[in-house]
Amino acid sequence: SGTSTACPAATFTLAPNHAGQKVTFLGRYCKQGKCISDPGTYRLNKKSQVTVHIFYSSPEVIGFSLYLRFKFAGDSDHEGATSKVIKEKITA
Repeated sequence: SGTSTACPAATFTLAPNHAGQKVTFLGRYCKQGKCISDPGTYRLNKKSQVTVHIFYSSPEVIGFSLYLRFKFAGDSDHEGATSKVIKEKITA
């Protein structure tokens, strides 16, 4: 056991009038051809932003590549939106 270390945070901004809407965070962690998915749902804040911090507590994650993306499914008067994939690699 030990203290968790934060990876770089990913922030998604949808639009100024989407505060309170839900977005889905899609995370994939891949190493040597094997991938693990880690989805989650978050609500946008007053600025229509959501920030996800990823914590890990084991050195076994070193060497994993991270592929992070946010998705908004859409609502009655707004189309859906998907962010670009954010690519990171855990090196320490």
